[in-house]
Amino acid sequence: MSYEIVKSVALYPEKETIYITHASNNTSPRVFQKTEYGANISSYKEKVVSLFVNILNGNLQIYRSCKAVYYIAETAFTILDAVSEKIDTLEYDLMHKTSYDRKVKELVAREYAYPTTLSREDEAEYYKSCYSKVEKMLEEIT
Repeated sequence: MSYEIVKSVALYPEKETIYITHASNNTSPRVFQKTEYGANISSYKEKVVSLFVNILNGNLQIYRSCKAVYYIAETAFTILDAVSEKIDTLEYDLMHKTSYDRKVKELVAREYAYPTTLSREDEAEYYKSCYSKVEKMLEEIT
């Protein structure tokens, strides 16, 4: 499976741009390049959501050097771990031909990761709000 290794992420909400320094995992030696992430996406919020959905899906592997993004992603993964203790959304999707796994990841990216990138002060509130929305989504499944 191919993925991109990301050693730095620069978020510029005022310019509505995201720059990542990345390299493919299948090349040797690794050549890192800096590119604008989601240049074809017009909304900054959608760029951030797309970035975190790709991290949560495993398409982007973030180095610890991406400090804030790495921390937010780790916390987002703990939300997904809590969900997986209750129900395996991927298995449920395969059995019932639904897309809850994707929806849960998008919800976590939209409700927790995006607002946390803008303000770390209210992170606990974003976490609680996101988790309660995930709980409601899980109630639909079960």
